Amino acid sequence: MTTAAELHSPPAFPHLFSPLQVGTMRLRNRVMLPPHASAIGNIYGTDDDAARNIAYFEQRVRNEGVAWVGSLSTHVRNTLIPGFEPTGVGAATTGFFRLPFFVDRVQQFCDTMHSNGATVTVQMVHQGGMPHGASHVMSSPVINLMPHVMDQDDIDAFVEEYAYSAKLSMDGRADGVELHLNHDDVHEWFLSPLTNRREDKYGGSLENRARFAVETMQAIRAVIGTSMTLGIRLNIREEVPGGYDVGGGVELAQYFESTGLIDYVHGVIGSPWGNPSYIQPTYFDPAQWSELAGELKRSISLPVIHTGRINSPEVAEQVLAAGHADVVGMARAHIADGELLLKAREGRLPDIRPCVGGNECISRRYVEGLGFGCAVNPRTSHEVEGPWPKTPRPRTLLVVGGGPAGMELAALAREGGHDVTLWEAGDELGGPASRSTGAPCDLFGVVHGRYVYCQSCPWRSSC
Repeated sequence: MTTAAELHSPPAFPHLFSPLQVGTMRLRNRVMLPPHASAIGNIYGTDDDAARNIAYFEQRVRNEGVAWVGSLSTHVRNTLIPGFEPTGVGAATTGFFRLPFFVDRVQQFCDTMHSNGATVTVQMVHQGGMPHGASHVMSSPVINLMPHVMDQDDIDAFVEEYAYSAKLSMDGRADGVELHLNHDDVHEWFLSPLTNRREDKYGGSLENRARFAVETMQAIRAVIGTSMTLGIRLNIREEVPGGYDVGGGVELAQYFESTGLIDYVHGVIGSPWGNPSYIQPTYFDPAQWSELAGELKRSISLPVIHTGRINSPEVAEQVLAAGHADVVGMARAHIADGELLLKAREGRLPDIRPCVGGNECISRRYVEGLGFGCAVNPRTSHEVEGPWPKTPRPRTLLVVGGGPAGMELAALAREGGHDVTLWEAGDELGGPASRSTGAPCDLFGVVHGRYVYCQSCPWRSSC
């Protein structure tokens, strides 16, 4: 039990829980929720989907939780050329901004987050935006269509669409917008020397390759003025040979800062095609590329956000303390435990369910077509249904089998008010999980219906 003295002791994570000003946004801590959770509930889907999405995020911002929700990843309207079809990860036609209920949905989302003290930004995306491209260069290793090369009319039309989308975001009471310049976005194709082979004012030099993005930022600023925050999400480097390296990414960030149009840079690593993926699985080290974000931070004066397998409060604090970022993005860690920051602030670190990076949260919905699932937290995606129910008729239950499933059942039944006994034939709890590590493991040990994670568990370093 946490004592009153412990509650009033200095925070164990001084960097993580320090406030920060980013543009117009005053953050109570250094954590952002980057885009995710569409598999849990699409904010732009049905009313039920939207309610599930909002309830998920509301749990993670209440009780002085996450300061910044940047999870409204929203596609701008695309245009089709005769003979072409939209192809690629995230390709869209109408786009979410143009949905008739867009403003109402964003207002509902933002009002809920604001009532809990969190800020909200809308990410503006044209990812996988075929048929358009900067030049006749294939945009990815798995798309075999030559892009339609955008002419001046195309560029002007998209710049206008971004500006109009920013106005709709402002009407939705968002605190800011983030321009997506990475992960195979059409803007990245202009920034990249690999995919931009143009010979006009949009190709060649860094300034020319960045011209489309800068014109877009100028149009957005003309709409929002200084009333909202404007940031960019940028690949620190490109993974494919022929793309820009870390030095090139730093130069781009410095150039965008020099325009005076943006308030922050969200620097990330990875691509939709791997090498590595921008959603790094468990075999990568936690925060493996944060030092590259540190190079970015040392090169510009704007706040730097870094997202990339920052999977625990300890890792987040290390990244911030090392000066690699001003804010950390933590998505899957909050899928695993919606009260991560609350538990960290109260010193209840053993109670935090660790994200194991298995990407079950992604593969079940988007690859296997199954319902959403988290490998360590069965309650995630059910926040709209309220707290785990307490039974009006407690019963005595026997759970046979102390593997992960049996222990999860025993814990949930105990939390529901039942008197639970757990039987395991072996010498240790864990079942296949224990045997696969080659060492005794009480990763999922149940004590009075609560989880106790073994501090010496060989999994913990990769959780």
